[in-house]
Amino acid sequence: MKKISLITVALIAVVLIAGGCAGKGGRTEKKAPQGSEVDLFTLEFLDLNGNPFKLEKGKVTYLTFFASWCRVCAEEVKINNGILEKFGKKGLVVYGVNVGDATPVVKKYISKNGIKYSVVRDPSGDISMKKMGLMGLPLNLVVGADGREIFRAAETPTDEILKRALESAK
Repeated sequence: MKKISLITVALIAVVLIAGGCAGKGGRTEKKAPQGSEVDLFTLEFLDLNGNPFKLEKGKVTYLTFFASWCRVCAEEVKINNGILEKFGKKGLVVYGVNVGDATPVVKKYISKNGIKYSVVRDPSGDISMKKMGLMGLPLNLVVGADGREIFRAAETPTDEILKRALESAK
């Protein structure tokens, strides 16, 4: 009986992990909710030194939520570095938001994957899951200078979405 229970628990864990970090074929885009009720500028993450960190008001911001175990998240690092390189000079601020990993794990992940953008942490996942509605990783958000979500999807935003976001902030 215990053997069956352990197998069941293991299967459930595999399904949850696989569902939360789908391969490229399993990712679907979801439009941002109209007039998001979450004031993103009040959310308090932690920097890599454990200090409280809040997003800067008045800036178009791209947030990419990730975890060290998410294969697709690691694949997106190169794309996200390219987004920073192309749009950072035009005013886009880029942050990786790690969900649930310890600081040493996050630092190793940053080094291993060559992340060039700033990374903050949501150690317990409370902000990501309870306030942001995170249901799986990766999650990518583009937030306007006014704090409203412009884009929300598992996929990275297109150049056109980023250009429009930056234009609307002028």
